[in-house]
Amino acid sequence: MSICAENITWKAGKKVIVNNVSLRVPRGETVGLLGPNGCGKSSLLRVLAGLRRPDAGRVTLDGQDIARMSKKQLARRVAFVEQHGMTEANMRVRDVVRLGRIPHHSPFSNWSAQDDEAIAAALQRVAMLEKANRDG
Repeated sequence: MSICAENITWKAGKKVIVNNVSLRVPRGETVGLLGPNGCGKSSLLRVLAGLRRPDAGRVTLDGQDIARMSKKQLARRVAFVEQHGMTEANMRVRDVVRLGRIPHHSPFSNWSAQDDEAIAAALQRVAMLEKANRDG
């Protein structure tokens, strides 16, 4: 999946947090987002993931504007895991990744071997397969 952000601005109230940011990440690329605490990195990532709407600009996934995607379409393409998620649940890494399969199911469908393969592939892609059974 490629992602493109064009002239993204996002405000919290009247305060500009992300100011006119543009970027393009081609399919298969890995990028790092660096900066001091409070400079807007997490806010930009939330905009890129479609969790926040920008006040200006647009984000596209493979050329499709995420503002025109349904929540389900977007959830099938993008997952967002907080660095310090707030949960009382004691979940294994595999189970956290498994949550990302929910948008691919109807409410009463069962998990399949295809789901297990997708989970393993996702963990392999980020070199975490050997930590799959570790508590998250």
